Amino acid sequence: MADQAMSLGEDHSNGNMLPGSDFVPPGSWDCHMHCFDPVRFALSPDRAYTPNPASLSSYEAWSPFDNVIIVQATIEAASDGVLAHVAEGSRRYPGRRFYGTVISDNTSPEPIINATPRKVDQLHEAGVRCLRIHCGFGGSKGFDQHVVHDLSRLAESRGIVHYGWAICLRMPLRFWASLLDQVGQDESLRKAKLVADHVGCASPSDLSTAEFEAFLDLIRHHNVYVKISALHRRSPGILKDMKVVVQQLANAAPDRMLWGSDWPHVNTGGKGLEPTPPLSDADAMEELRLIKSWLTSEQWKKMLVENPCRVFRGEEAEKATN
Repeated sequence: MADQAMSLGEDHSNGNMLPGSDFVPPGSWDCHMHCFDPVRFALSPDRAYTPNPASLSSYEAWSPFDNVIIVQATIEAASDGVLAHVAEGSRRYPGRRFYGTVISDNTSPEPIINATPRKVDQLHEAGVRCLRIHCGFGGSKGFDQHVVHDLSRLAESRGIVHYGWAICLRMPLRFWASLLDQVGQDESLRKAKLVADHVGCASPSDLSTAEFEAFLDLIRHHNVYVKISALHRRSPGILKDMKVVVQQLANAAPDRMLWGSDWPHVNTGGKGLEPTPPLSDADAMEELRLIKSWLTSEQWKKMLVENPCRVFRGEEAEKATN
């Protein structure tokens, strides 16, 4: 019943165009945003939270970005919504490029890791450029090893090896620190493009810890990217406290920085099947302006333009410039 009521609801996402977005350079990428349309695309019945609808048109009215990665959220029942929104964006906004990140869920009837070559080819043609391991917020060290096992298998799959797709995960900083030694021992992981969502879940309190130093070494020496996104979730109410975290990541590996708006800033604390509005105090443009003030001009351009183009377009981008 909650889904039925929600399907009749309005789009309450924060979709107003914010002034001052001209500081965003041409060719910029938003590497992490979501669309929710429960009328057409079901949410998972056992989801942890329920967002309000958030349409692509609302995002487009707000967004100054030329390239957009639509990410399948963990509460979406399937990837069909992402694929449809990528197609819709490409059709309705021809001046922009849209790509998709879909979840690789080994518990689904047709897991991507077992997909036929033809199915993977179709996903690539539909705009998929990244796979997301559905691992929640992490757990025990035993759980971490389970994720590493899935990650290693996925790194050998057709989308990663043949098309150069990336793999993104949201895991605790502890996980990324432990991955440092394992990447060095696993050839498939060394070759794959891995992406740590939401600053690797690093917070200001992690500075100077052994885990944060290991994370810096991981992005410095391996093919691991870090998505600078959702700073408001890492330091609620005090964004400026993330300055040193972001600067240390950028100084350690400027070629590994990506950015994502995390639009529409869902309220994951609103548990249950009843829809809840997005976070009222989340402002992606404010975060992005702060980040710009923390970075050098070279780091800024790499994060928004050069690095994501290399990760998500790869050979396609190289062919376009030759």
